[in-house]
Amino acid sequence: STFNYFLIGAVFLLLVFFGFIVKALYSIKRKNKEIALQSLRREMNPHFIFNSLNSVNQFISQNKELEANKYLASYSTLMRNMMENSNKDFVTIATEINQLKKYLDLEHLRFQDKFEYEISVDDTIDSEGTYIPNMIIQPHLENAIWHGLRYLDTKGLLQLKIQLKEGK
Repeated sequence: STFNYFLIGAVFLLLVFFGFIVKALYSIKRKNKEIALQSLRREMNPHFIFNSLNSVNQFISQNKELEANKYLASYSTLMRNMMENSNKDFVTIATEINQLKKYLDLEHLRFQDKFEYEISVDDTIDSEGTYIPNMIIQPHLENAIWHGLRYLDTKGLLQLKIQLKEGK
């Protein structure tokens, strides 16, 4: 009987120990994901800033003072919003789309004859209550413009569709 109590106690302690290990591994995995997201954002921001300042430089070199001023005003608004959200790992889809529209408006100023854009969100998605990683979509749109649309001979269309597929 004492041996049975000892075995039950040992199994209980092993289960508790196993639970602590699982909790620690889950915490480490979550922290790694947060670090990866922060790292990705740190890489994106300098790239975006460099390209935007290049755009201003291009307007100035072409003596397009009005366009440069308009671009700088929009750019400063976008940067202020980006900085306000920079400490957030996740933002609502509505916030992300607002940022993306400002970014696409800037790129549209620079490449007016190259593309139009459309952004749509599935009606079944609550854009105010659904969170996504901050600035996760912008690099894809930037690559689509810089490596695809700006080389077209005709005006292209950039479409961003956020929709549910298989519940995701």
